[in-house]
This record gives sequence, structure tokens and C-alpha cells, in this order.
Amino acid sequence: MGPGAPFIYIMLWIALPSAKTTAEKLEMKGEKVNINNIEKNIKDELDNLEKKVRDFDKKMTKEVFGSKFQIFMTKCVDFFISVITGIFKFIGSCFGIFCILFGGILLFLIFSFVFSGAEILFQNHPMVEHVCSNFFNNKSATWLSLFIGIPIVAIILFGLRLVNNTKIHMNYKIGIFVLWIISLFFLLNSAKYISREFQEEAKNTIIENIITESDTLYLSMNDVDRVFDNAFDFEGFKVTPFEDNLMGIGMQLDIVKSKEDNLNIIKEATARGKNKQIAKEMTEGVGFEFTLEDDNLIFDDFFTISIQKWRMQELDLTLEITVGMVVFLDHSLEDLIYDIKNQENMWDNDMLGHYWKMEKEGLTCMSCR
Repeated sequence: MGPGAPFIYIMLWIALPSAKTTAEKLEMKGEKVNINNIEKNIKDELDNLEKKVRDFDKKMTKEVFGSKFQIFMTKCVDFFISVITGIFKFIGSCFGIFCILFGGILLFLIFSFVFSGAEILFQNHPMVEHVCSNFFNNKSATWLSLFIGIPIVAIILFGLRLVNNTKIHMNYKIGIFVLWIISLFFLLNSAKYISREFQEEAKNTIIENIITESDTLYLSMNDVDRVFDNAFDFEGFKVTPFEDNLMGIGMQLDIVKSKEDNLNIIKEATARGKNKQIAKEMTEGVGFEFTLEDDNLIFDDFFTISIQKWRMQELDLTLEITVGMVVFLDHSLEDLIYDIKNQENMWDNDMLGHYWKMEKEGLTCMSCR
């Protein structure tokens, strides 16, 4: 196409009349004017018109209704998110306030312990000097308070962060954590020191012969109503200061057949210490008394610890009686007898208040039938 083609096209567009009728449009396309072509041309124009109307409808729906629906859904989602966020923030704030109050109360108790309670616990309690003397002091109380108090401070800081997003510099966090590790180290060191004082066990057995002409013994125990305000309770054994010694409660009495036809009381004391020798010395400080008045054998209701240290001292008593001898078990022995074997297979408490004869096979009840 030459350079003058656009000019010729414009001149022809001005000179030629526009096609208005269907026949004229067919003539301009170079097609024959007949019924089929006219029908086809009309159908094409209707299809084009329908397509334009459909495209216009889609465009208007998308621009008008689509944008409004999108805006509406966006607002709904934003509102839902804001509601959920608000609920979680409210719950977090309530939990944060609880952490602050709870931690504050615990922290107050810790400070009270450091400045007043520690002295009572580690110095003034009567049993401390006997149980853990030289183990604990006010410094130990301080380390214990730090070990417990630092996690409580962390709870308070966590609560503050939930309430108003308070943040702590990382250096402070590291410093507090290091201090907590140091307190843990000192406490573990103290615990290790204590455990060494109880690591070895020793026993000491004393046999005392009893001489009596009676073939019947009435066994009982001093029934004294004692009040132990400052007793230290360990696995059923109670220890408390008594005059210049320690008083132990919780002995156990067994009754067996004598191996040498003698009437004996066997006292077996056990204790712990840093080594076997020290543990043995602790057992030698255990004392126990009983009284024989005619045919009445009366046991004390306590044993004494003359060495001013508690190292888990315990005392087991065994009464050896000869075959044919009879013993009567008084009800006062309720807390003393333990696991006495008998031919009736009776429990310890059921044996009280009855006469028991030592046969070759063992104890037999004489008053149970």
C-alpha cells in the first residue's frame, strides 16, 4: 500500500454514502442481495446486540454490586477480627492482673520470710540446732528466697506485659536469670552438705537380762499425756528437745521365743552419720529405760538421745521370753507393739488385753476362747 492510501481512504469515506439498510450493507460487502443473506445479516446484528447488552450488564454488576459486596464483606471480616482480638485482649488483661496480684502477694510473703520468718525458722526453732545446725543461716535463707522469689518476679513481669505490654531489656533478663542460677547453686551445695551427714547407717545392739521368779509378766507402758509443741516428725518417729537431751517417740516392741532360755530385752538402735564411725557414735547416744516391779514390766514411752544431733535415730525393742512363760499385754502398749507373730494370727491391737503363753510353736492366746 502506497503513501497516498490513507488520503484516498478518507476521500472515499466522505464521498460514499453510509449503508443504512440491510441491502446496502450487503452491497458494500460485495454479497448478493437475497433472502438468505438478508436473514443471516439480521441474525448477526441481533447476536452482536445481545452480546453488547450482556457485556454491559456484567460490567455494571461487577462495578456496582461487586464492589459494594466486597466492601461489605471486608468490613464484616474486620469487625469479626476486632471482636475476637478484643476478647483475647480482655482475657489476657484479666489474667495479667491476676498474675500481678498473685505474684505480689507471694513476693510480700517472701520478703516477710527474709526479714522476719527466716530468723524464726533457721535460728529460733528448738529443733533446728539439732537437725541442721551449721547448715543454714540467714544467707541460706536469702538464697532460698531468691530461688523462689525470682520466678515470682517473672510472673509479675509477665502480668505487666499482658496488661500494658511492658517490656524488659534483655540485659536485665540475663542478669536475673544468672542470679537465679547462683541461688540454685548455693542451695544445691547446702543440700549436698546435708546429705553427706546422713549417708552412712550403723546399728548398736544392747542385751539386758531380766531376772524374775514369776512365770507371768504384766507388760505395760507409762501412760503420760505429753504435748509436743515443737516436735520434729519423721516417718512416724517424733523428736523434740527434752531437758538437756532429745526425746524420741515411736519405738517398736516385738515378743519372740528366747534362744538361750533367758528373759532378755534387746535394744537395737540405728542412726546415720557422715561415716560409719560417726553413725556408730550416734547410736551409742540412744538411751531407753524400763522398770521391773515384781511381775510388772513397765516401759518408758520415749527414748533419749544424749548427743545433741538428730541423725535419724530409731529404736527397736525385742522381748525374749522362755517357753512356758505367760505375758499379759496391757492396752497402754497400743502404740508400742508392732507385728508380733502369734499362733492365732491376730492383729497387734487385737492382742491387747489378753494373756499369751510362749509355746514351742510361738505365742498362744490363753484368754481368747
